[in-house]
Amino acid sequence: MMNKYIKKILILFLVVTSLASKDILIDTDHIYSNDLKNNISSFIKDKLSGLDFSKKNLGFVCSDLKQKYKIIKKVELDFINPACMKIKILGAVPSYFVNDKFVLANKKRLFEPGLFKDFDLKKLSAIKIGSCFIKEKLNKDVYCFVQNIPKKFFKKYDLNYVKNSKILLKPKDLNYFVLTDNNFIKSGKFDYLEKVLSLREVNKSVRRKELFDLRYDNCIVAKFVDADFWGREQWE
Repeated sequence: MMNKYIKKILILFLVVTSLASKDILIDTDHIYSNDLKNNISSFIKDKLSGLDFSKKNLGFVCSDLKQKYKIIKKVELDFINPACMKIKILGAVPSYFVNDKFVLANKKRLFEPGLFKDFDLKKLSAIKIGSCFIKEKLNKDVYCFVQNIPKKFFKKYDLNYVKNSKILLKPKDLNYFVLTDNNFIKSGKFDYLEKVLSLREVNKSVRRKELFDLRYDNCIVAKFVDADFWGREQWE
């Protein structure tokens, strides 16, 4: 009888010891904040505390993890042995800095800059987007428009997207504005304007800048506007 009790106690001890000795190795890629890395690690370990590494348990944990941290793009699991598992967390890669206060990453989703403390946001192309398009995710049409613009374009121009028919472009090193719509790349007018402007003398006025409007069918309309025209949400 005593041997049976000893045997049960021994089995219980081995089960508890097995659970307690399970190792969880957590690796991250494209997570640009140490605080976020620590929070994700604590969340996983708390969720798996006392649980076995069954597919069901891990499925629930991964689902909860991605639900809580939208910045996580993918979770990969690697069973090294029955008592050791490696979890790799793949984060969203930042692509644009929006309105000087949001980071566009993980397709259309917008995040607070604090989640990218270890990433140099100055390396990102800066774009301005009308407030009506800014929610938890960027408007689908605006996102597709931005994605279709060649990356090299943003090295020369800043972009202010107020709506489909009002998009303002500002060269980074020249003194003029271009007002256009979301079809300006395909229309060919923009390329033509660049060639014409490259052949003429540069306007050096500080208070007044030239505005070239490409939205007309058979012509480009030019006029002078105030230098603060860039910062306005709506234009005449």
